[in-house]
Amino acid sequence: MVDCSYLKEPVGYALFEEMGVPAPRTGFAAVTVNGASYGLYVIIETPDDRFLDRVYEEPDGNLYDGKYILDDDGDFVALLDFNDGVDTLFQLEEGTDVGHADIRAVSEALNAALFSEDFYAELSGYIDWDNFHRVWAVEQWLGQNDGYVLNTNNYQVYFDPTDGIARFVPWDLDYTFLYDWEWGMDWWGPAGNLAARCLRDDTCLAAQQAATAEVIAAAESAALLERFDAMRTLIADEADADPRRECGDISVGREQLAVEDWLQNRSGELSREWDL
Repeated sequence: MVDCSYLKEPVGYALFEEMGVPAPRTGFAAVTVNGASYGLYVIIETPDDRFLDRVYEEPDGNLYDGKYILDDDGDFVALLDFNDGVDTLFQLEEGTDVGHADIRAVSEALNAALFSEDFYAELSGYIDWDNFHRVWAVEQWLGQNDGYVLNTNNYQVYFDPTDGIARFVPWDLDYTFLYDWEWGMDWWGPAGNLAARCLRDDTCLAAQQAATAEVIAAAESAALLERFDAMRTLIADEADADPRRECGDISVGREQLAVEDWLQNRSGELSREWDL
């Protein structure tokens, strides 16, 4: 169990939703088997055809998983990103097999625009920039070290059938509420090719700064700290009594305090970092 607080993903997805980014719904389940406690679990909605039908007006497009690839022996093969020569490794989760033509189109457009002064405009026909900036801003606010921007991992991409444009869907937030330096990373030197190129484009960079300001405001309006307190109270007894948790007895409380501290201070940190 990576999240000893039980609360990182419920809080994280709530912020994505507040920013208008389609994200899985969450809940909690206290599971019993033959009358015996089997532990407390966070329930996360699976991004599938029902999810697409709920969050998109046109739900019949292609949804790809951008999670890292393992071979049959469980050994690491590759992280997935556009214009990295791994287009065919993206796994189609929902939609129609088009031989990864939609993924390749984004990679080819990114490659063609790498040194273009019109980078931002040229990619606008392939990437929903508003969606991308918001995903990036929320990932940074949450300290998502294992997402697309910092690590090209744990994300999904949906291609709307009406315009063919790619939109990012967040997924797997267990490695959140972490500082970039804790993993030897840097938000100003991201691994994601789209983010790295964006930082070198004045228009794109300004749009990212604006999105960061929006997420700071959204974090306040979403009353994340109040939601956190309510969920912490809701699960307190079950979390303390969970017989299967991998964390020690004091880890739950310590981890929850760390998340609470993050919620109280993160907006100020990003305001200073982005000169807002």
